[in-house]
Amino acid sequence: MMNEIKLMKEAFSFLIENGCAISVEKSNVEYCVTYFKSDKQIVLSYDLRQHRFDVGIRNVKGSSNYDATYLPLLETDVGDTIQKEQLIDALNVLYHQAETDWTISKKHFSEIVNAYAEFVKNNLSAILIYC
Repeated sequence: MMNEIKLMKEAFSFLIENGCAISVEKSNVEYCVTYFKSDKQIVLSYDLRQHRFDVGIRNVKGSSNYDATYLPLLETDVGDTIQKEQLIDALNVLYHQAETDWTISKKHFSEIVNAYAEFVKNNLSAILIYC
């Protein structure tokens, strides 16, 4: 049995080391781990129906968590362009490999989460400035 939240928290533990607080929400359709630093948020979500992991950013200054605009990281222009292209290529390969899984395997899930974590770690300053 895979513990997705534990794997997400382990891969992104560097955010705690960089002064972020953490919040975890769990429902029957999605797991969400949110890292906070001031009014900035880095949001990790795993859709249990579609078996998709995503990372987004929010700026909650002057609004509640639910009113703040969520920006999927891959749809922003934040971070190193070459690294982002490499991340997108890696994710495409991993999701293609996982297509035959009835549910995503621990191996594929870990590799997807770790690919995102590496990008966030390498571009953390830019991400926190962007949002």
